[in-house]
Amino acid sequence: MPYITNAERIGRQEGRQEGRQEGRQEASNKMIFSLVQNAKKQGFPVETIAKIVNLDITLVKKILNNEKVEIPLHLLDLENNH
Repeated sequence: MPYITNAERIGRQEGRQEGRQEGRQEASNKMIFSLVQNAKKQGFPVETIAKIVNLDITLVKKILNNEKVEIPLHLLDLENNH
């Protein structure tokens, strides 16, 4: 069994944490994109959709146009975003 230093162990732990965070971020992005697209299919106006998902109207329009969108991380914290 190879010898692992504390620095390597810490690095691996940080890497796993970053990977989990990226996974949660990606899942949140997909959920928001899906909500926006489904709300539009149901006939909701863009302004209403933006209020529902707490995004700027410009971002909602980009999502609806299938453009690449970077959603600010603080908006993806769905547990604390009421």
